[in-house]
Amino acid sequence: MSSPHTRPHRHQASASSSSISTDICTAERSAAFSLKNTGEREEKAIEGNDEFKEVALAAPATVKDTLRCQVLDRQGKAITVQRGQNVDTTFADGGKGAWTFKLPVKSAVGKIVCDPAFAKAA
Repeated sequence: MSSPHTRPHRHQASASSSSISTDICTAERSAAFSLKNTGEREEKAIEGNDEFKEVALAAPATVKDTLRCQVLDRQGKAITVQRGQNVDTTFADGGKGAWTFKLPVKSAVGKIVCDPAFAKAA
């Protein structure tokens, strides 16, 4: 896994067959990192106290619609995200762009977790 880093705000996460790229974004900065795509639960702690307002995920085509992730705040509580009419505490890539934080609208992020056991809201 690569280290989080600050870079200009873009929302262009990218995927390869061996990794999943995730960006969490504010209007000014984002923290980007890659997960190994092992098919098992993976977690990435996010350092710093920046407040973010959206997350973008780019997963390989084989798991683009099925692998789900979750953003946790510093207290370990799931952040609700929204993209279009979809609102949930877990999200997939789906090839449709970033998910916006809904509750709360901005938050310091403690961890991002991707887990094949996460289910889409009914």
